[in-house]
Amino acid sequence: MKEDAKLKLKVLFLLLLAGAVSAQAQNAPPAQMRVAVPQINQPLVPEAATPGSSGFTLTVNGAGFVPKSTVRWNGKPLTTTFVSSTQLKATIASGLLASCRFR
Repeated sequence: MKEDAKLKLKVLFLLLLAGAVSAQAQNAPPAQMRVAVPQINQPLVPEAATPGSSGFTLTVNGAGFVPKSTVRWNGKPLTTTFVSSTQLKATIASGLLASCRFR
């Protein structure tokens, strides 16, 4: 059962990050604001977490990240550190892992 929950949370990570890492073009006037769609490589690090576990730092590897890139969890921005154009780190608080619900 615990492995099932880890697998479900891993799938949730993938779904959340597949379209949720966003970046705005820098120095673009508001009328010409563009949204860049970066590429996300697998695996995420860590690949999975157990519901109810403590918080951790999620490493997202890919391409096309900019300093204003943001990792989002259920649509809400996470504290995100831009490491390079190929890596972001996001803080996942323990409260976000309190439970694992799927619809």
